[in-house]
Amino acid sequence: MTDENLPQFLVQGDVIPEVWEKALELLWTEGCTSLKESYRFEVKQDRIKECSMRMVIKHPLKEPRFHLEWGRPVDFDEYSDDVILGKKDRLIGETLDYTYHDRIFNYKPSAANSAINQIDYIVEKLLKTPYSNRAQAVTWMTWKDEHPEVGPPCLQIIWCKVVNNKLEMHTFWRSRDAYSAAPMNMWALTNLQKIIADKVSVEVGQYVDTSESFHVYEENFQRVQSVVNLAKTRRENGKPVWRRTDDLRRSSG
Repeated sequence: MTDENLPQFLVQGDVIPEVWEKALELLWTEGCTSLKESYRFEVKQDRIKECSMRMVIKHPLKEPRFHLEWGRPVDFDEYSDDVILGKKDRLIGETLDYTYHDRIFNYKPSAANSAINQIDYIVEKLLKTPYSNRAQAVTWMTWKDEHPEVGPPCLQIIWCKVVNNKLEMHTFWRSRDAYSAAPMNMWALTNLQKIIADKVSVEVGQYVDTSESFHVYEENFQRVQSVVNLAKTRRENGKPVWRRTDDLRRSSG
């Protein structure tokens, strides 16, 4: 690492693409060069640029909700369906070590005979006690995820609370690809936030996203630098590359 400490940052804004763009820029310009344990079994470590990042999105469902750097909204919708509906759960044990849907909606304690739907628990808890600090879901399974042959989940905790008749959601990530993974993650989880809010009969509040290691891989360094430079120029010119989702769907339809 080029610095003796891991840099700690906070970024706040109104909409998802705004906050992601600013967070990526801060990571790129002020993050440190470091290493991480690789998911590729033939490689022991990956070179990365990283920091710890806390992103506060005040209006997670407000448009413009999409960044042109992200690709196609249809791909984000498919990922969201995977997380919320479990469309890839059948691949666990074959091509996937886990899915977020399985860990969140079908959590299986090692000594239990039945699975736990943690979203049902959150909804029931908040309906009964909306001010509770105990409405959370976890993904980590110590009996599985501490073993090196398994790729453990990056998302660790989903924490919810009703504040001023709005559902606030906080998510905690042990490790996060800021460029390739964070946008889809935030898209899916804020969609889940809306589902929980509707079931609790409250509005959607702010979404707070914390990554202990918010990083980009060396193979994406050049691309990230280009994105940061372009985004900064566009913002300064009053023409950010954020778009309304419905407009993008119509143009690609």
